[in-house]
Amino acid sequence: MSTQAKLAGLFAGLYLVGATIYGIIVPIFEGPDEREHIAFVIFIAENWRIPNVVEEYGVYSSQATHAPLYYLVAASFVQSLDLSDTSALPLNNPQAAALDLDGLGNRNGYVHTPLEAWPYQYSIVRAIHIARFISAIFGAVAVAATVLLAARYSLRVALFAGLFVAALPQFLFLGGLVNNEVPIATMSGVGLLMLMRYWERPGWRVALLAGLFIGLALLTKIGGAGLLLLAAIVVSLRRRGE
Repeated sequence: MSTQAKLAGLFAGLYLVGATIYGIIVPIFEGPDEREHIAFVIFIAENWRIPNVVEEYGVYSSQATHAPLYYLVAASFVQSLDLSDTSALPLNNPQAAALDLDGLGNRNGYVHTPLEAWPYQYSIVRAIHIARFISAIFGAVAVAATVLLAARYSLRVALFAGLFVAALPQFLFLGGLVNNEVPIATMSGVGLLMLMRYWERPGWRVALLAGLFIGLALLTKIGGAGLLLLAAIVVSLRRRGE
C-alpha cells in the first residue's frame, strides 16, 4: 500500500471515529433540518418511492425536493425496522431560542427524554443513528479523497489537507447527523479525484469512473451539476493538449 493510501486511510479512520462520537452525543433533531431529512428517509423506507410533494404533505416536504441518493442508501439500511412507533421522538420545545443568540430561552430546539438514550430500544431511534453513521462513512470517504487529491502536490500538502478536513468541527458535526451535505462533499471529492486521474492519464476506464461519480453527485444534490461543467473543461483542455 502506498504512503498516500495509508495517509488517506488514517485520516478517514480518525474522521469516522470523530463523526460517530458526534452522532452519539448530539441529541436527535438538534442539527440543521435533521427532522426533515430523517422523515424523507423513513418515507422512502416505508413506500420505496419519492413522495409527490404537491399532493402529499409531510415533515419531509422541503427535503423531498432534493436529489434522493443519500436517502435511498439510508432507507435501504433501515427498511427492516418497524418505524411506525414515533413515541420516542422528541417534541418541539416551546421555550427554544436556538436562533436567537441573545435570547433567554433554551438552546435545544426539542424536548428530549431518556427514550432516546442507549441502547436505543425504539426502532425509530436506531434508524436515526444508523442514518447518522452512514453520513459518517460518507464523510470518511470525502476525507480520503481530499488526501489523495492533495497528495498529487506533495505529502506535506496531503498531511495538511487531511488534518484540516478531518478535524474541521462543522464537517465532523454534520458527519454525525442525518443530512445530504456530507454525501455531496463525498461524491464531489471522488469525482474531482477521477477527473484529476483522467487529466494525468486519459483512458476510457477512468473516464467511465469520473462519469459515474459525477452522475452520483447529481443524484445526491443539485450542486453536483457544477462537476459537469468542470468535466467538460477538463476533457476539452486535455484533448487540445494531445
